[in-house]
Amino acid sequence: MIPCPPNCFYLQQALPLAQQLNEQETLGTVLNNLGSAHKSLKHWPQAEQYLQQSLAHNLRVQGDGASVLAYTYFHLAGVAHAQSQSARAREYAQKSLALAERNKLAELRKEVEALLREMTRDKK
Repeated sequence: MIPCPPNCFYLQQALPLAQQLNEQETLGTVLNNLGSAHKSLKHWPQAEQYLQQSLAHNLRVQGDGASVLAYTYFHLAGVAHAQSQSARAREYAQKSLALAERNKLAELRKEVEALLREMTRDKK
């Protein structure tokens, strides 16, 4: 397990419980939320690790149209953007936007569009 700051202590506690109870959707969400928590703290390697685990898990369990993937791709885009990985950031953001539109996630769509605008400004 990756060391976690106090703000994600309970998420880290939920991880083995979801595994023990075989709560597959919960497990994918917990992994996503742990990645998001580390992202907010600018712990890029930890954020990327949890988000990639969430992505792989949710693709396997829920398929490529699951709404949780829109959030995971959004967080991965933010991590990549923060590390100046423009091509990866844009790729993840485009996937997030497509899923946000498909799953009618209006607020997330606005956030992704704002991130894409920021990427365009940073590119200039």
